[in-house]
Amino acid sequence: MSTKDKTQEYISVGELSVGFSENIVQPTDALVGKEIKLYYESGKKATIAFKDVEALSWETEEKGPKERFVCFYTAIMPRKNIYFVDFIVSYGDSRSVSIILDMTQKIATVITGILPTAEAVMTPLIVRAEKRLPLTSVPAIFEHASVDRTFTKGTARHQKTTDLIGERFQWVYSSKDAY
Repeated sequence: MSTKDKTQEYISVGELSVGFSENIVQPTDALVGKEIKLYYESGKKATIAFKDVEALSWETEEKGPKERFVCFYTAIMPRKNIYFVDFIVSYGDSRSVSIILDMTQKIATVITGILPTAEAVMTPLIVRAEKRLPLTSVPAIFEHASVDRTFTKGTARHQKTTDLIGERFQWVYSSKDAY
């Protein structure tokens, strides 16, 4: 069986999510019409303009020409003044971008996952271990940023925690799907 045939055995994320929306947190429109500037610890800058409840523009600048994209996004507000924004940038390589915006502290954590090639996805876990490759084919980059002001040594950061170690969670997506 060729690699192409094997990839057709898997369903897409969109197909996987069908029926998983019964208990979904409703999106917020609180960011619509707002423009947020992120100043990364690394010196990179980004501007996010929330056009409506579904589309945002994303512009990044880092030691070269600016990259500009328009993306569909989802934003939820799990707590007052805390937003979780999620979108996919498809250009050259596809990237999944998730941002935790803390508007009270004016900080953000940006998690960027580089979506893998078909070849990387098809590499078995045992082969990855034998070659001392990362066990996932999706590298993730975690970055700290300040919101609407320059990042400084004194800028707060979301901190790592061990609060969830030893806990067990059950995610109930619908009346038929719980993991």
